[in-house]
Amino acid sequence: MRTDLPDTMCVVGIGSNSPDRAARVDAALAWLARTFSPALFSPVYSTPEWSGRYPAYLNAVALLGVASYVGFDDVNASLKLYERRCGRVPSDKLNGIVPVDLDIVVWRGEVCREAEFTRPYFAEGYRMVLEKMSQLTTT
Repeated sequence: MRTDLPDTMCVVGIGSNSPDRAARVDAALAWLARTFSPALFSPVYSTPEWSGRYPAYLNAVALLGVASYVGFDDVNASLKLYERRCGRVPSDKLNGIVPVDLDIVVWRGEVCREAEFTRPYFAEGYRMVLEKMSQLTTT
């Protein structure tokens, strides 16, 4: 599935449901802003955890510039390294607490995580970041 986004952009879903989730999401947004240019973010918002069994998430969606010579695997590896540096381990999903989650959902205009792209927790932030981008391009 294609989007109307330029081929120089990727869209990343950001989330945390740890007790210090506000600080974790803020830190992730700051890191993304330092690492990618341009970087545009939705407001941070709260959603219930998908299964309903665990604490609510704070989420945001980032629209990030990607140089033409940078590949998906490089960006994804950088995001996953950031997660691990923040204490993320494979068992986090099993115990329901995720310190920070950074997932590429759209890569160079192509949806690469269709299930996530259609979920309300992502769609809300995606709509907000597109609206923000639209406001910037029309002024």
